[in-house]
Amino acid sequence: MRAAIFEAAGFESYCIQELKGLIDSFREKQGTWTGIAHNEWLQENPLLLAEIPPELRSQESNLEVSDRLRQLSTVLKKTRMQ
Repeated sequence: MRAAIFEAAGFESYCIQELKGLIDSFREKQGTWTGIAHNEWLQENPLLLAEIPPELRSQESNLEVSDRLRQLSTVLKKTRMQ
């Protein structure tokens, strides 16, 4: 009976609509979330690092080192050209 009441009230449709709205909002702000996550990663936030599965931690660390080396290489190339 309870399920029938919720169904008649359109509760499930409402929940799905709200969830889709949250998903769309999150996707629209993807750049913001990416920036926040990147800053927290650089600051070595222990709460963020705890969420990374152990098998990916070293890979993520290697990606960070690789990215920083790439940035350094770019700066050095620009310096040589001047």
